[in-house]
Amino acid sequence: MLSGLLYCKESKIREVFKDTLSQLALKVALDKSSSKSSKSLLEFMLTLLSDRFALISTYDSKQYFELFCDLIDYFFIKQQVGGDKSIAFNPKDLLGLIIDQIIDYNKKAYQELVAPDDEVRKLTDDDEQIYIGLISLTSKIFDNFDLSFCETVASEKNLIKEIFANFLFASVFN
Repeated sequence: MLSGLLYCKESKIREVFKDTLSQLALKVALDKSSSKSSKSLLEFMLTLLSDRFALISTYDSKQYFELFCDLIDYFFIKQQVGGDKSIAFNPKDLLGLIIDQIIDYNKKAYQELVAPDDEVRKLTDDDEQIYIGLISLTSKIFDNFDLSFCETVASEKNLIKEIFANFLFASVFN
């Protein structure tokens, strides 16, 4: 799964791979049977992506984030269809990791903003895709999980400041 989403250098192949896995996961989510194997497949995919979250900064990851967001949606569809309320991964820990990645991205962006051209590597389109993916994944967690823990984690790590003051309006606030 990771070979097709992260390790493959061809974006079209990653896109087809992501679409195929997403369609498979949707079919599993909409299956009205309470089969353990269908729920296990969604849990396996979610666990694999959440456990390998640290890899995103070293690979092209647009499709990784898109699939991860789809899987979270499908997992909650499956819970509504099947009635099982267990969670396949720890959303609080994942949200903390996501916000840490946003902070790291903002530090890189700030260094580029203030440093001479020859001293700091330029942020690439892939870096921007990572940031968009991080924000999308954050949104999915806020949409699908208990808002109280989301607000707590976001507040502890200053998520609003990171997005608005350190990214969107960095030239104004820094």
